Order: sequence, then structure tokens, then C-alpha cells
Amino acid sequence: MRSNKKVDPDKMGFRKWKSGKQWLYAGAALTIGVVAPLSVSYVTGANLGTIRAYAAVASGSLFNSISVGNDSGTIDGGNSKNNTAYKAGTQTDNLKDVDFTIKGGGFAGASAIIGDRKSAVIEIPSELVGAIQAKGTATVDTSYSVRLDELPVVGASLKTIVGGINVLTGAMGTALDYVTKNPGNIDTNFEEQSQILGRIAQELVQFDQKVDSNVSVVQDGNHIYAVIDDGIGSNIAAKINSLLSELNSVIANLSFEVSPEVKALSIFNPRRIAAEAAVTAAKAAITAYDVTAGNAIKLVQNAVVSPSGTLIDQLANAAVFGDTTVTIPTTIDLSKVDEKVKGEVNVHAGIQSGNLINWPVFSGTDGKTPIYFDTQQKPTKPSDVT
Repeated sequence: MRSNKKVDPDKMGFRKWKSGKQWLYAGAALTIGVVAPLSVSYVTGANLGTIRAYAAVASGSLFNSISVGNDSGTIDGGNSKNNTAYKAGTQTDNLKDVDFTIKGGGFAGASAIIGDRKSAVIEIPSELVGAIQAKGTATVDTSYSVRLDELPVVGASLKTIVGGINVLTGAMGTALDYVTKNPGNIDTNFEEQSQILGRIAQELVQFDQKVDSNVSVVQDGNHIYAVIDDGIGSNIAAKINSLLSELNSVIANLSFEVSPEVKALSIFNPRRIAAEAAVTAAKAAITAYDVTAGNAIKLVQNAVVSPSGTLIDQLANAAVFGDTTVTIPTTIDLSKVDEKVKGEVNVHAGIQSGNLINWPVFSGTDGKTPIYFDTQQKPTKPSDVT
């Protein structure tokens, strides 16, 4: 027998950053709030709270593979008396809370980076129209990345900044090698600060954050959907600004100086000469970093501190989603289900990119999950027994 047991979404791991990759990685666990049915669809261009209008260029699945489950606990051939099936039309114990979990994997190419809304969608089957409603909050467990080369000006500058950090930390490593081999010659905070710089460089291409958004029921009553890309652009901009401010502070506080003990030696002392040469090289690396990355930092910060709508859209539109799990809680009112409904009722769902109203139905995909209704079979008559 097939069954619908509680689905425990897998936690998606974030991709690991490697030096030289032209990607801005991010992870998100989004909490989506439920709002009442909309009087105007967002695709008309209306700005409805945090649901922002985007032009639909193309429609299609965001992922190559979709799996859908539910936690109704109903099974094929089940019975409403032991809660293994629902009884359509019943007036008692008629409200059933059901979570639908949609998992997407395998980025489906261009459809995920076109400037459409990215949404998890439940297509309400005809048997349940008017009987199922979104409830409470929906959760999204996902990772997403932003291609730096998708972003005019800012993308190139971010790559310059990360490249500058890599060069600087390499030079700092050389300086620290000298410190290790010549203890007492140099006073420095390079070791501590280089670790911070490494973290900043990594977080410029990978970071975690939460985003609050809305789930909305489309006004025709045939779909329930959760917009999963809302707020991404603004949050990425804020995170970049925070990281660059921290980066500026770290660079300003770098210290690599000849120790007082060595500085007290004669200027002709080989030990002092070597130490001063190491300090000169280290400070030259910092100056070179300022030349390489300084202007790029100013350019990016000026852009992200009060980001324009265009930049927010660029950041959001360049987002590419990794494996994603969306759980949408609903309530089914069995009293509103025609009592003629029996057996298997399939609920189709997917994670889509495009204009919701024009999306094709999911009936041709594998993205479906069954809910079972009591067949209310009559006892077999003795004359029917062979």
C-alpha cells in the first residue's frame, strides 16, 4: 500500500566556496506568511505588500526533478474509521490539517535566472476546489547563488574585491612565514586579521540569511502558491554592504611593525635590516590592495547602501536556486468535499518560474501526491462469492 506519512525535509547543504569561482553563494531558510486571497493578481503589475511585480518572460519548472508529498496519513484502500482515509462530505471531525512538501532538485537552466517570480505552487484538484485553504506559515529550505558576471558593474567590482583579498592574504601569509622563522622581530596582528579576511572573502560568495515574505492564494481559487524569491535582492545588498564595512575596518587596523627590541638595534644590524624589509613588503601589499580594491569597494558600497530598484532586481533576477524544499500547510474541510469523491485524489505541485496565471497545469509531470478518500464499499453479497 502507498501511504502518506509525515515528510521530514532534508536539510540542504550549502556549496563550498573555492577561490576564483565567479559565484556569490547564499543559503536561506525563508519563512512565508499567509495572506487572504488577492483581489488583484500580482502579474498585472500591482505592488501588493512584499509581493513585487515582475514581467513574465518565460514559464517553466525551476528544477529538473520535483517530488511532492503530504502528511495526511491516508493510504490506498484505507478506512475513515481508523483515520487511514478521509470521508468526503462528513460534518464531524471535518477539518483536516495537511502539509504539502515540494522538493526540487537539479537546476533547470535559464528558466531559473530569467526575471520571473519563482514560486512553489499547489494546483488544487477539482475535487477539492473550495475545500482546501492555506494555513499558518509556509517554510522554504533552500540555497541560492548569484552569478557575479550577471551583474553589470557591481559584479565586476565584487570579483575585483575578492581577488584583491586573495592577493593580500597571500602576501600576509609570506609575512607571517618571516615572523614564524624570526620570532621577536615583528609585532603584528596579521594572523588574527588574515583569518577574518578569509571569512569575509568567503562570505562575499557564501552566506546564510532568513527572509520573511508572503504566501498567497490566487483569486481564482485553483492554486496556492508561495513566492520563494521575494526579498532576496534587498537582503543580498544589505549583506554585501555589511561585509564591505567590516572589510574596511579590518584593513584600517592591520598592523605589521618592527618590534621595539629590534628597532633599538643599529640601523646597520642585519636583524633590523631584514625586519624592516619585511615590514616594507607587507605595507606595500596593503597599499597594492588599496589600489586594486579600494575604488571597487567604494563603488559597490555606494550602490548597495541605498540600492536602486534596478540593482535589487538585478540581484534577485541573477539568483540561481539550489536544491529546495517548500512545505505549505493547508486545511481541508471535508464537509465541503462532494460525498461522491472516493478513492485517490491527486494533488499536483511544482516549483515554477514564470507568470502564475499562464502556467500550464502540472498533470503531465511527476510532481503529484495522492490523498485517499474512503471508498465506502458495501459488503460483498453471498451470491457474488465464487
